[in-house]
Amino acid sequence: MAENIDPGAAFKPQRVLTLFVGESSPAQGTHFYRADSNLFRAVRAAFAAAFGDGAIGDGEAFLRTFKARGCWLVDLATEPVNRLTPAERRALVAAGIPTLAETIVATKPHAIVVIKSDIASAVAQAAELAAPRKPPTVLALRYPLRQYRAEFVTKLAEFLGT
Repeated sequence: MAENIDPGAAFKPQRVLTLFVGESSPAQGTHFYRADSNLFRAVRAAFAAAFGDGAIGDGEAFLRTFKARGCWLVDLATEPVNRLTPAERRALVAAGIPTLAETIVATKPHAIVVIKSDIASAVAQAAELAAPRKPPTVLALRYPLRQYRAEFVTKLAEFLGT
């Protein structure tokens, strides 16, 4: 039963300024909001580059900083997709578009950071459904694995600093 609890719910800010959108939680059980994933380490590194390492904390302290700065991470798919076939993966991502649109309507973020460029079109569809006249600013990044990590950290840090 505990697997069904949204680990990010406790870290949702009162006012979401920047909505981070991932594809799904990883199948191996790590998670951004458990402070034990590649994504957590890369986002923390970008915040450290933008605001200074001493100003952001680590582990749960960083998650509180993330929340205090109006940031919140949600996933398009409701279950891990990284061990599915490409067709199954696309179907779960597409199924999450209406829910993401509802989240955008409810939170009215100023900006959306897409955490995997492959899902940028799905996030754009959700943003268009939610706010067809004035969609939020969108930054699409490659997932921060190996060769893309430095690019992810640099681009996110620049975005955060603006």
